[in-house]
Amino acid sequence: MIQACIFDLDGVLVDTVGLHFESWQKLASSLGYELPLHLKNKFRGASRMKSLGYILDEFSIHANENDKAKFCHLKNKWYQESLANINEDIMLEGAKSLLLELSKSNIKVALASASKNAKLIIKKLKLDNLFDAMVDANDVTLTKPNPEVFLSAAKKINCKPSDCIVFEDSPLGVTAAQAGGFKSIGIGEEIDISTVDSHFHSLEGISWSDLARHFEK
Repeated sequence: MIQACIFDLDGVLVDTVGLHFESWQKLASSLGYELPLHLKNKFRGASRMKSLGYILDEFSIHANENDKAKFCHLKNKWYQESLANINEDIMLEGAKSLLLELSKSNIKVALASASKNAKLIIKKLKLDNLFDAMVDANDVTLTKPNPEVFLSAAKKINCKPSDCIVFEDSPLGVTAAQAGGFKSIGIGEEIDISTVDSHFHSLEGISWSDLARHFEK
């Protein structure tokens, strides 16, 4: 029986993919490079360090650990500056209505994000009252496709993975959900629909009653 829904943040509830890419582009520019658009989708669901790795590999840049830490710090500084004036306009269609419906239906809701700024974003959008637990990259040591972030979220809401639906927009996140034994819903165009239990283009029009019927057949 489904008892909880666990949401990734970027690309599922909010659209910050562009903000992330712009921040990475600033970093690339500071190093004398122009970031190719094909990396934009590779950043989905990836940790900050993994995303940096894609950039270093793209341009065959050799960096020591101190350099990597400096690059990540700069990227995050620019990204946090871009978050200063965010509002509900960055929320993806259907996200808030589904969160509200889940809350009214007494279904537990958790956030499980690879972003270290996930809790900040949720609080700035004044949505934290709709979550029973929030786990982000500050709370775990292993990143997607390892399922640690989802397992930690499930533990915080006292639910078994098999009783939780994970909403993800990235292949890395889907792999993590599968590895953890969660049911999964893929959101968006980057998902191989054969790898998830169900697939939607967005959260728009998704209702809890429909989800319950689908997963409890």
